[in-house]
Amino acid sequence: MLNTADLREWAASFASVVGYDQSRGAEVEAAANQYWLEHYDAIAQGAETLDSAYALPYYWEYVCACFCQHSLFSASRAAWWLNSADGFDPRRILVLADGIGSASWFFAKWFPNAEIYTQILGDDVMRQKAQLIMEDCQDRPGGALNVFYDFAVPNGINPDVIVALEFFEHLTDPFFYVDGLPKAEVLFHRSPFNVMVHGHFKQYKQGERVIPTQDMGREFGKHLKKLGYRKAFHFYNCVPAVFRAVH
Repeated sequence: MLNTADLREWAASFASVVGYDQSRGAEVEAAANQYWLEHYDAIAQGAETLDSAYALPYYWEYVCACFCQHSLFSASRAAWWLNSADGFDPRRILVLADGIGSASWFFAKWFPNAEIYTQILGDDVMRQKAQLIMEDCQDRPGGALNVFYDFAVPNGINPDVIVALEFFEHLTDPFFYVDGLPKAEVLFHRSPFNVMVHGHFKQYKQGERVIPTQDMGREFGKHLKKLGYRKAFHFYNCVPAVFRAVH
């Protein structure tokens, strides 16, 4: 598993690719936190969407700050687990709602022979930064990143691994979305549902059924079990939890 010095090197390499100034991390996160404080109730109650946050002029920097300081650690844990899984060599990795493609960049570098499918949901600025990620990853044995911009995952991908480092928690009905995903051998789900985290909700839905946030971790885990997954491993604080297909 990567140590602190290794993570800093990876973060610096990523920042140089997308033109992100890491010294602005604290400033950007402070501005974003202020925004979340002002809009938290409206978003958590579903009265306001996250689109307004995506439109913030510094949002791409916030995404980079989150990756360098938080999500990179989660991605490295996921990679460590995949490397330690006996006889498992991922060929196709699907990364959901990947901001500007940061986690995809990491997995593309860590698993150079794997095909990487990247879902980018964002405005033109986010897509422009994603283009820099794509250019940096184009010359690799597994080929260039396969990027798509639709909310629905295209048919025919059939991934071995699905990475959702911070996604299901931002959907009011994550059950509906996960039902439509292709079945993978491994599913990484980054964090438990927590009402105090930015962009999460105070209650979720499964169809017409309303589920309080405090029950969502258990209910979503039970649903994954019905879909044929079992929890194979989880790191400290469930970041991320590893679900593996049952055969």
